[in-house]
Amino acid sequence: MFLAKKCAWFVAVFIEWAISIQDHMHEAAKLRVRLAKIELILPLGNKIATMADIITLKGCVSKDEHLLHDADVNLYDKMNYDACHRLTRPELDKLLETHVQGAQSLL
Repeated sequence: MFLAKKCAWFVAVFIEWAISIQDHMHEAAKLRVRLAKIELILPLGNKIATMADIITLKGCVSKDEHLLHDADVNLYDKMNYDACHRLTRPELDKLLETHVQGAQSLL
């Protein structure tokens, strides 16, 4: 509000209760980068997501089931939006629960 009062030409009015974020695809890409760092865990609510579970799943399930690419688990392209879509598929979550012991949900 201070800036809007001081500068009449300033159009944006800040709302105190709103939280501004980037669009959902950029947020998903940031989470994927965090997830892809093998030494880190990604807490999501009361669950923990790790890339080690995804790598284990890729080793024990055929590609026609998990539909993941090699680029989905590495950081060569940090803004790989297609990888974000593949990693958040509900079917992948079910495969993790079925085939990887101790894996927790990504969703």
